[in-house]
Amino acid sequence: MKNLVEYFLNHSKLVNVVSVAICLVGGLVLWDLKRDLHPPFEFELITVEAALPGASPQELETLVTFPVEETLKGIGGVKKLSSSTNEGMTAITIEYEPGTPDMDEKVEDVRQRVSKISHRLPKDLLPVQVRQMKATDVFLAVYSFKHVDPMDPSHRAALRRFQTQIEKLKGIATTELEMKNRDIYIRFKPEKLRSYGVSMSQVRGALREYFSFVPLGRLRKDEKEWAAELKQPSLDLEALRAYAIITNRTGNSVRLADLATVSWSSAEDHSAWLVDGEEVAWFEIKKDTTSDALIVYDEVKAKIESLKGSLPPGVEIVELMDGPRFIRQQLNVLKSNGVQGLVMVLVLLSLFLHWRLAIMAALGIPIAYFGSFIVLKVFGISLDLLSLIGLIVVSGVLVDDAIIISEMYSQNLEKGMKPKDAARNAVSSMMLPVTGTIITTILAFSPILIIKGSMTWFLAAIPVVISATLLFSWFESFFILPNHLTHFVTEPPKDYAKRAFGKVRELYIHILSQVVRFRYAAFAVVIGSFAGAIWIAQNKVEHYFNVGIGPEQIKIYATLKSSDSLEGTKKLMQPIFELIRAYPKDEVEYFWANLGRQWRDGRNFRGYRYVQFTLNLNRDELHPSVLKNKVLERLKKDLETHKTAGFEELSSEARKRGQDDYKKDMVSVRVEGSDAVDFSLFEKEVIAQIEKKGAIKEAVTDLYRYQEGWQFEPDALELARYRLSRYDLGTQLRQFFSPDSLVDLRHGGETIQVYTEMDRGSHTPSFNELGAFEVVSSIGTSVPLSFLGRWTLVSNFKTIDHRNGLRNLNIDFRYDKEKANLETAKKEIDERLTSIRTRYPALNITVDDANEFASENKAWSMKVVFYCMLMILGVLVLVLRSFTQPFIVALPIPLGIMGALWALYFHGQPLTLMAMIGLLGVIGIAVNDSIVMVHQINQGADKEGRLDRKAIIQGAASRLRAIFLTSTTTIAGVLPVAYGLGGESGFTQPIAFTMGYGLMSSSLMTLFLLPALLVIREDMLGWAGRVMVWLGKARRARITV
Repeated sequence: MKNLVEYFLNHSKLVNVVSVAICLVGGLVLWDLKRDLHPPFEFELITVEAALPGASPQELETLVTFPVEETLKGIGGVKKLSSSTNEGMTAITIEYEPGTPDMDEKVEDVRQRVSKISHRLPKDLLPVQVRQMKATDVFLAVYSFKHVDPMDPSHRAALRRFQTQIEKLKGIATTELEMKNRDIYIRFKPEKLRSYGVSMSQVRGALREYFSFVPLGRLRKDEKEWAAELKQPSLDLEALRAYAIITNRTGNSVRLADLATVSWSSAEDHSAWLVDGEEVAWFEIKKDTTSDALIVYDEVKAKIESLKGSLPPGVEIVELMDGPRFIRQQLNVLKSNGVQGLVMVLVLLSLFLHWRLAIMAALGIPIAYFGSFIVLKVFGISLDLLSLIGLIVVSGVLVDDAIIISEMYSQNLEKGMKPKDAARNAVSSMMLPVTGTIITTILAFSPILIIKGSMTWFLAAIPVVISATLLFSWFESFFILPNHLTHFVTEPPKDYAKRAFGKVRELYIHILSQVVRFRYAAFAVVIGSFAGAIWIAQNKVEHYFNVGIGPEQIKIYATLKSSDSLEGTKKLMQPIFELIRAYPKDEVEYFWANLGRQWRDGRNFRGYRYVQFTLNLNRDELHPSVLKNKVLERLKKDLETHKTAGFEELSSEARKRGQDDYKKDMVSVRVEGSDAVDFSLFEKEVIAQIEKKGAIKEAVTDLYRYQEGWQFEPDALELARYRLSRYDLGTQLRQFFSPDSLVDLRHGGETIQVYTEMDRGSHTPSFNELGAFEVVSSIGTSVPLSFLGRWTLVSNFKTIDHRNGLRNLNIDFRYDKEKANLETAKKEIDERLTSIRTRYPALNITVDDANEFASENKAWSMKVVFYCMLMILGVLVLVLRSFTQPFIVALPIPLGIMGALWALYFHGQPLTLMAMIGLLGVIGIAVNDSIVMVHQINQGADKEGRLDRKAIIQGAASRLRAIFLTSTTTIAGVLPVAYGLGGESGFTQPIAFTMGYGLMSSSLMTLFLLPALLVIREDMLGWAGRVMVWLGKARRARITV
């Protein structure tokens, strides 16, 4: 290493060429880097989906879910096996341990296992779908088509052509056009079926034959070849109505029109999406994971502009949401804050270092940054929020090693050394401690890559960027900077700032002397503050570990007391539509409403009386939280004036896009057990034990967890008498309750479905009328259901969840934020479950965050922090070659964490996943100053390695300016992001926030408490020495006696 340093010191041209080459290559690479909002999420998940239309959750659980879960047991590397069974559909999810290799082989294994039990599954079960969840696309934009008639074939064809043109663009992965379906509905009249003696099974069989495809083959003779095919029936409704279903004994045909009505139609509307009060067709565009989001978006916008003329008269396309605009705004905000941070760093360097030294130290910044861009390109990392925050985190740290080398070089010149000798000495004396600081910072973030979890890949850019930037900075400080110093700073600089700093140094020595004098009291005060910070973090600071990246939105929840139709609901909502339209466009750009549905706190409310509005705020606003609070405050007042007697609820709240399923201020009681347990009774007991006690406000029950149902119990003897099988009976009954898909067909460039159902008109049958339903036997006899069995009312799960083969029940409770936080609420509920656990020993009952993903993120981040501290202690032992000093040097770590936690509390900020990543920066950087200080203090040790009080104070004072500069430049680099001086970067702000205040606290502790602890250590070593001497004398005395 010494020879390499010497080589660079003596070859200026090489140094300049290397510097310029790094900057040029990095600049070219930066121009070509892909830009995105964030890296795609990676999943080690396989889903198994099976559909049996019309089947109840209980039937599907017994016939499909349990058999499939049993065959999947024993698969290696599975972290969790879960399932959700609803009416007509079961979805099983296999979650593997993070980092599981060969997922394609896992998919094939699952397929083979499911295939082996296919003979045990219901014969009407649709093909089972097994696939791996992959991040193959990324959201790009959503548009709406206004004034579209979904029943008009020309409108549908025009929109499909429009969709096809967009899909042809480079970088587009998929598009999805959502509008009302236009399918063929065949609605049978029960009295006609009875009259002609035709069963539903016969009719559906005949229709399947009508639509069937029969390949004929080819005919070849000599050099000629002919293809033979059977012409497919047209979808002309007149031809379909005229189709002969059956011929009776007299030779007369029964046509489909004799039995049913045939029409183009759509499914019954239970909900509707309205944009600015008008129903629209939605058009979502997703790009692939390799393309630059901003480039693809610009191309899409240009293409849409050119295609507007091809739309039918009156049809308009309007942009609703786009990711790239948010990406561009967030990247600009982060760059603005980063530039402000760099300017503050340069100003500080100029104020407290001689201007020449400041310039030399700052030259390392572009080299480190451009070098990191090269590494980003090599590792395939895009320029996104995560990589940018990594660059900003190190913006102040980059100059730390350069400051230390420059200041040591300056001191050597003052001692009379020649420039090259001064540079050699500065490099050789600072190589070990500075390298130690670089290694500790890199190690601080490396557990993100080492500890595998759901967020490992997502956050991988942060440690990669920080490591690359610091390594280039280290290279510049030891191989490029010394050469530049010897050419541009050849004499001891007249450092006026240093002279002025002398008075500060004198004040520091005076204060430090007092702290050392009362060292035990000072240490006790700090320990008390640390204990207080931990208590505050556990009991007073809110914990939020969900990942929320998206623009600010405002939700309005409107619940009417009653409504019997969507049109009725729409009419009652007109005053709310007019209210929102009146808001300025520079505040609320656009809004949409979902009539018939609300999605909040992870629960789905369905019914005509439910409405949810989403207000999208100005996406160009640099301080969206300020705008959000302004609009929300005004909106709450406006809604109060519009809340008439017809409303049960009319409220509003702010949420980021994509957080509708986030359960705010909630704790979940999770229960696993056999299906033999009465979970409904158990749920009532748990709610009675916990609800409205202490800090628990209410149980947030799922209104749709249970449902009343009608269950028909057939009499086997009666079925045999009327020559009806259970299958025939079920096929006919199904038509009374919901449309039954018959066949999928291609028509007009899209897939349509043919449905059959009984025509009930507008009448919904009651339970008492069910027995009057009639079915047709195989011999054409109409049989009332009351002859074949009996109907009973039952109450069952509407959705049945499993975890690891057992039924799973989640009971959510909302706690009062004024009385508790997540952790204290969990503890309170857990204590109240003691008696219930005793009564139900067979159940596994746990208490956790209602947001399971957030709970996993929290556990992972805690593990990352623990490993981070462990690795840094190991490095300190190696660097300092001591087992006691590393614990003193590492003291700024917990005290830095203390400062960050107190800052969160006083600013009313939650402890988030990003805040924990910021704590990694505190842990890695906090020890940098203490390593340098202890290394300097150790130079004043006597021959026996002992340090007196004066040597400790003088050694600390000699590093005051370097520590002050390295700390203030690091803090200055991140605080603009923390406070959003150049605009808010909500997702990444917590990192800068915890780092800024954590480093501020750790720096103060390094300057004042660490020297005091070194004196305490010397006290203890002295006491131990005196005790050993006394023990030695006592032993010699006993021997003499």
